[in-house]
Amino acid sequence: ETSCDTEVLLSHLEQTKEKSTLDLNGMWAFGFYRDRDNQIFISRDRFGKKPLYYFSDENNLIISSEIKSIFHLTGKKRILNKDHLIFFLHTNYWNNEDKTTLYEGVYKVLPGEDITIDLESLSLKSHYENTLENYFSNNHNLDDLDKVISDAVKKRLIADVPIGLFLSG
Repeated sequence: ETSCDTEVLLSHLEQTKEKSTLDLNGMWAFGFYRDRDNQIFISRDRFGKKPLYYFSDENNLIISSEIKSIFHLTGKKRILNKDHLIFFLHTNYWNNEDKTTLYEGVYKVLPGEDITIDLESLSLKSHYENTLENYFSNNHNLDDLDKVISDAVKKRLIADVPIGLFLSG
């Protein structure tokens, strides 16, 4: 009904019984609350370009694109995750295959991960079928790489807002 991509995403998730993101192409991080199931569905793109974090305790469930908002909302003191920090100091690399973050109790949604959170039981069910490896193994081979990249660029030039281009490195 509008030209907004969020409306298309909402319609897709409403019509998809299993709440699948396999058909999506692009970068995203979002949360979707379905009141009839009393569930929250959160998802992060295959490359992990858009950040998505979560925190839960006996009183709170917070999902955010920034860690600082989690601490702002809870009022809790930040406690460093020493193992995560030591890993970074030894490797000069943030581990993108581990859910932990630099802070205790705050977790990241991994690239290509979809999580369903049941609000009745506060249980999390994680799905990793939307990984980059699965996307290429199921849809493309290396002979098509030039076409895949060209198609990806064309799709990203479609927008309902002005487009900007930034180069770095």
